[in-house]
Amino acid sequence: MLALNALSVLSRDKHEFAALMGHLAGAASRGKLGRIGSGLRGVGAFSGIGLMLGISAGLGYWLGSWLDERWHTSPWLSLVGLFLGMGAGLLEMMRLLRRFGKD
Repeated sequence: MLALNALSVLSRDKHEFAALMGHLAGAASRGKLGRIGSGLRGVGAFSGIGLMLGISAGLGYWLGSWLDERWHTSPWLSLVGLFLGMGAGLLEMMRLLRRFGKD
């Protein structure tokens, strides 16, 4: 009996969720999302900030360490690459914040 009860709750929630998604999709196609649409767009953009910072710093460090091995300058170019990668990531983050701050 408990399993049937849980199944009916899950089924009802699934239908309510599908109805909500259909409503949002219809509103988006008509251009009537307003603040909800900009909020969802912002969440999508800001969710990648940590990944962007980590990848840019890691890529800078990797390039610097590769140059260190090639020119035997360890650890200096690794550090320069790390800081340049972090700076590039921060610059892109500031660009993103400025772009969504205007909306």
